[in-house]
Amino acid sequence: MTQARTGTVPESLSRHGRLWLFAIGFLALGMTALLWVRELHEEERRAKALFRMQSEIVAGEIEAQINLYAQLLRSAAGVHRHSNQLLRDEWRRYVEALDLDKNFPGVSGIALVKRVTASEKTDFVASARREWPDFKIYPEREKEEYYVNFMVEPERVYRAVGFDVSARDDRKMAADIARDSGEIAITAKTTLITPGASGSDLLMYLPLYRSVDLPKTVDLRRSHLWGWVAAGISIPQLMWSVHARVKGMADIAVYDGLDKNSETQLFKAQTQHHLQKSEHYQHDVLRTIGGRTWLFSFTSHPEFEDTIRTGRAVIILAAGVAATFLMTLTAWFLLSSRARVAEESKLRSEELERERDYANALLTASPAAILTLDCDGVVVRSNPAAGFLAGLKPDDLVNKTFASLFLPPLERSAFAWSLSSLKTGGGPLVLEAEHSRGDERRIINWTFSAVRETNKPLRYLVTVGIDVTPHRQAEDTLKAERALFVAGPVVVFRWRAETGWPVEYVSPNVAQFGCQPGALLSGELPFMNLLHPEDLGRVASEVSRFAAQGQDMFEQRYRLVRPSDGEERWVDDRTLVERDSQGKVVSYLGYLIDVTERERAEEAKRNSEARIARVLSMSSEGYWELNASERTIAVNPALLAMLDVDEASIMGRTPRDFIAPGWEDRMTNVMVERRSAANRRFEMAYLSSAGRVVHTRVNATSIFDHKGHFVGSYGLLTDITAEKVAEDAMRNEQGRLRLIVDSVPLALVISRLDEAVVVNANLTAHLLFGLGGKDMTGQSSYDFYADPLDRKAFIEQLRRDGMVTGVEARMRRGDGSTFWGLLSGRLIQFDGAECALISTQDISSRKQAETRLNDMAHELSRSNAELEQFAYVASHDLQEPLRMIASYVQLLDRRYGEKLDQDAKEYIAYAVEGAKRMQALITDLLEFSRVNQKSDPFIRVDLNRVVGDALKNLTVIKRECGAIIDVDPLPEVVGDPAQLVRLFQNLIGNAVKYRHPDRKPEVSVKARSLDEGWEIRVADNGIGIAENYFDRIFIIFQRLHTRGDYPGTGIGLALCKKIVERHGGHIRVESVEGQGSAFIFNLPLGQMSA
Repeated sequence: MTQARTGTVPESLSRHGRLWLFAIGFLALGMTALLWVRELHEEERRAKALFRMQSEIVAGEIEAQINLYAQLLRSAAGVHRHSNQLLRDEWRRYVEALDLDKNFPGVSGIALVKRVTASEKTDFVASARREWPDFKIYPEREKEEYYVNFMVEPERVYRAVGFDVSARDDRKMAADIARDSGEIAITAKTTLITPGASGSDLLMYLPLYRSVDLPKTVDLRRSHLWGWVAAGISIPQLMWSVHARVKGMADIAVYDGLDKNSETQLFKAQTQHHLQKSEHYQHDVLRTIGGRTWLFSFTSHPEFEDTIRTGRAVIILAAGVAATFLMTLTAWFLLSSRARVAEESKLRSEELERERDYANALLTASPAAILTLDCDGVVVRSNPAAGFLAGLKPDDLVNKTFASLFLPPLERSAFAWSLSSLKTGGGPLVLEAEHSRGDERRIINWTFSAVRETNKPLRYLVTVGIDVTPHRQAEDTLKAERALFVAGPVVVFRWRAETGWPVEYVSPNVAQFGCQPGALLSGELPFMNLLHPEDLGRVASEVSRFAAQGQDMFEQRYRLVRPSDGEERWVDDRTLVERDSQGKVVSYLGYLIDVTERERAEEAKRNSEARIARVLSMSSEGYWELNASERTIAVNPALLAMLDVDEASIMGRTPRDFIAPGWEDRMTNVMVERRSAANRRFEMAYLSSAGRVVHTRVNATSIFDHKGHFVGSYGLLTDITAEKVAEDAMRNEQGRLRLIVDSVPLALVISRLDEAVVVNANLTAHLLFGLGGKDMTGQSSYDFYADPLDRKAFIEQLRRDGMVTGVEARMRRGDGSTFWGLLSGRLIQFDGAECALISTQDISSRKQAETRLNDMAHELSRSNAELEQFAYVASHDLQEPLRMIASYVQLLDRRYGEKLDQDAKEYIAYAVEGAKRMQALITDLLEFSRVNQKSDPFIRVDLNRVVGDALKNLTVIKRECGAIIDVDPLPEVVGDPAQLVRLFQNLIGNAVKYRHPDRKPEVSVKARSLDEGWEIRVADNGIGIAENYFDRIFIIFQRLHTRGDYPGTGIGLALCKKIVERHGGHIRVESVEGQGSAFIFNLPLGQMSA
């Protein structure tokens, strides 16, 4: 029986023991595996959330940097706006003060870009060369307008001076978008023309207008545009400054648009880490910047993936394996102790061998460095991991001291002291030390345990070294992130998913909410006590709902009450839900940021909107609000009355449903513009339900969310139907007036006084100045003057007198040719500005005729002078021969008359008579020539005395014919007394000479006052003159009768005409043949002269 029990009991116990051991080991390992897998999933979820958050922060920093550049451009625009004429030196000092490299990394330079029209090009280049002596516009080509880099700083970008931006389509497109929108615009990826350009560059443009305020419409913005302020940006420099903050954590790629390809790629930072393993985490962020959509693509590095590993999963796995091993070993010893001593002895050697093999396998496979040391710290045995750590084979470690192998020199003395303490019975020793293997630096956690028998000296030491480098790096990263959170506005909470939400963790910066971290962590101040009583129920209900719906993240806004002073603070709470492997919520991780000021602003905005709603309900202007799909979402009573509809029939419909015929294209354009232009002003016509066309003036505003996405628009509509009717009537009237003005043969031009810019011109002006189809409007009026100083002098006289007439100036046509113009002008108000209305008449033909006439007059004057001189000389020199001839012929008649027959006497009489006639003719001719040659100076003369002297000279002829001469009182005039006596003597003498044979001659002399002088009339009742001889009688030597009928030389009236003209007057005749004649001449109120 005994032998049977001895042989069978141990066998039975051994089988049951093995079953228990397997069951215990399998259960322990299963639990370990389950906990390990759950922890890995939790680490992955937290890592993804952290990576997304860091990606959003970095993208926001890049967007903030671009906005900083935009502020730089607005600052430069302010400098330009407050300087009437910005000089190059002022611009250079301003840019130097900005310190671009330090304060604006990535900005290569900033420039003022001037819009220059073709007509302004020459003057602009000349002006620019005063600042830049070698300035020229390039590339050289003929265009209607140029966008020229004018002021460019700093020196490294001087190569861009004079560059025509509009020569590059990408730059011109961005500049035109900025011009029309009034906002910042950015080009697509381009290459700057300055040195060091990377090929991944951008240009930002901000428009500059001549007016202080932003023009309301696109047309006004284009007409008032001065130019732009621009900045060149190197995307690599900008991005590397930001990428340095996440270096070693993630790579960044930036694309212009939604497509990821080499053409849209602005930047990509890819390191050698991508050669080690594939990307684990990837997150894309969209941002609208400068009117363009950028895609930021973030990809994690292996270092990031390592740092987020807390090591908890490894610790759980290692602890589970160790616990399983210890439990199994303990169970093994407990079960084995029940076996018989004989069986133990038999199996001990086998057991020990298996344990040795197992221990050896465990030591060999363990990733931890395990060493056995003697009492002096000398290595007795080591596993392969220890050899790998030391860079030696395991056997090569034997007989070497642990300190020399694994500890830095400065820590070895401290280790010796700790080792002595361990020898004397101290507890396990734990130390952490740096260990360098080649260039690699690692941190090893060493645990030393003493192996001794009870009450016996120390036998040996067992030390286990675990590489904790990744854990320490993760801890350092977490510390840095924690410091970032502590220093920032975001407060981090972790609450347990239990009643009252106990606080497991809170960042120190929770003090901003008037409480301390300790009070929250200890439960002294429950978190729920911070919640505003009115928000508590809502927050709790939302948390329960979000958790039940399985959401991993949700956002809330609620109020906290500061315990320190009772102040209410609004917070935005972004909460991450943490669940266990079964999906049960175990905790909440919340990020709280104080948004009190934003909430107050939003509350003020809501109140303002409420007030606006009340105002709109009482406003006479229509209010119409649309969503992004053009659907009506709000109107006011005024709009309903305007369209004659009720609210139900308009809500949800689009304005296109009410558009008047013919306005469809305009409405399409408006709907397109509202997605990009913030503020617009336009006119639109709608059709009311009654069929009435309603003309409106619309002030529209587009609405964008915080990301710049278009969400809707609203507009205020003013009924201008009556105004449009009046405008149509006025337009028709203006058309008629324009037709009249264009029909005027004078060129009419209206230009601004100060700017000299033409604002209006009629058709005649366009034809006169030879512009063809080109409009004069907007051109400089100086361009139409051959000498710009003529325009300046004319405007100065116009400012002084208000109106100027009859000014002659040389003018220039569009083809460069010139002509003489006769200018008249006056000051007017046009479109609210002081302007000059100037009429121009082409007098080139008249000027040419005047030139020819002056030449002919000069030649005629010279010829007349020579002729008068000749007549005077000839008349004077002929007097003596004629007197001699007459004297000798008369002497022959007296001495030899009795000897001569009748014929000879008759011949002598003829000769004497001819000589006397010739003498009289020469005398008259001499007197005619003396009118201008030998005349007396003008004096004040009494015409009564002059006529009296003339009548004395005619006494004989007057008595012979019994003539009646009636003389009215005559005035005093300024003239030559002798010539005036001769004038009246000839006229009265002719009146008596050419008397009618059937009646007694009657002569009257009368005077009549005129504005410019006196009119003298000498009339008779003689034989009269035929009308066809009125001009002939004043020509020298012209006679209407024979000498037999009426003696004379034919010089008398020609002499009268010359005397009158010398006195500045003119003479004419009025006569009826057979009834008499009247000779009328005028004597001006002249000045006394030589």
